[in-house]
Amino acid sequence: MSEAKLREYLKFNDSDLRANQNGQVSDKQKTRLAQTRKTSATRWIVIFGLLLVIPVAIAIWLLKAVVSDGLSLTNLFNAYGIPILIFGSAALFVVWVVVSVVLKKPDDILRSMEGDVEYVRVERQEKDYARSDSHHDMYKTVQAYELHLGKSTLGDVDKAMMEVVKQGDVYKMYYTRDGGILSAELVKTGK
Repeated sequence: MSEAKLREYLKFNDSDLRANQNGQVSDKQKTRLAQTRKTSATRWIVIFGLLLVIPVAIAIWLLKAVVSDGLSLTNLFNAYGIPILIFGSAALFVVWVVVSVVLKKPDDILRSMEGDVEYVRVERQEKDYARSDSHHDMYKTVQAYELHLGKSTLGDVDKAMMEVVKQGDVYKMYYTRDGGILSAELVKTGK
């Protein structure tokens, strides 16, 4: 394993590692975490903004019906009460989700773990959206590799990580819950 490849893969440098060893997240890492959160929040706002278009379009359609048909507010609720409640609730839910995602307090507490690297092949069932329909959910078996560091599981890894961090070596990894692995250092090579 090359230290340079590890640093390139995890995008950290000597000053980042020193800050992590001292129990702190470096300024560069803080900026990267903030950018990641901003990108994620923007993505959620766009997705839920598009979902919000449906209830708003229905509300506009109902208002046009009221104006063109001369319905009173009572008649409107008698005729369209259930759709108004359903789509109004959907709109409120979408707004609540967007606000909770955007205002979520980030977890930037630096954590570390140390142990032998082990890659474990796992199989799991995931929904197959291409084959599912509104009446039946179809599932497919997906194979992945999880990184186990000592007794802890860090989650799925790609082949690039497996090429950089070798199985059997002992590493100390610095991470945050929201930002993933920030840096790592080789403690000793494996057998």
